[in-house]
Amino acid sequence: MKNFFLLTVFFFWSVYFSGNIFAQLNYPQNYLDVPNTREDYFYIKDLREKWIIDVNENFFPDDFITRAEFTKIVTLWTRWIAYDKIDWFNPFSDVSVKDWFWPYIQSARYYNFIFWYPNWDFKPWDFIKRWEALKIILKSSWLDLSYEMNHYRDFSDSEWFSKYANSAYEYWIFEWEVWKNWLPQWYFKPWNSITRWEMATWFSRALKLSEYNK
Repeated sequence: MKNFFLLTVFFFWSVYFSGNIFAQLNYPQNYLDVPNTREDYFYIKDLREKWIIDVNENFFPDDFITRAEFTKIVTLWTRWIAYDKIDWFNPFSDVSVKDWFWPYIQSARYYNFIFWYPNWDFKPWDFIKRWEALKIILKSSWLDLSYEMNHYRDFSDSEWFSKYANSAYEYWIFEWEVWKNWLPQWYFKPWNSITRWEMATWFSRALKLSEYNK
């Protein structure tokens, strides 16, 4: 009887806690600035439910995302935080142990998801470019990168990031087309910065395809 009573109390406590966790955090269950009428709503919701992106009131979907923020998201997804390697050699001249993004950048560097610029900078506050973000997403998702056929009009197949863009095209991770004379003209715009909603869309699609996610 005593065990039954304890189990009953534990059951109702669990239900109450799980149902009120967001209320206790004082945040809504969805972002206030991401209504369900947006095409990217379910992708953003997917990352939020996985706790890969922060649970705040707003997501600011149309803002650009910085290199530090993006690195944190990738690290939270892979759960590859190299605690025993974080204090190991720091190659970045503009990343300090006092920075909030220190463990994420150090871990991503240790696992070769990110590299430094020729002057040893990481540029954590710069907005990440589309080709940079795509490369990291595909590498961290462990997807096949053997697709070589170039589908885009704004870069040649000799560009080093060509295999990433064309692989993403084959996986339908993103699409970017402009119609001209009733025909689609495909553009990747590799040197543009990536928005937060684009990041969520690409990442969510890649994760659904990743063997690492199963």
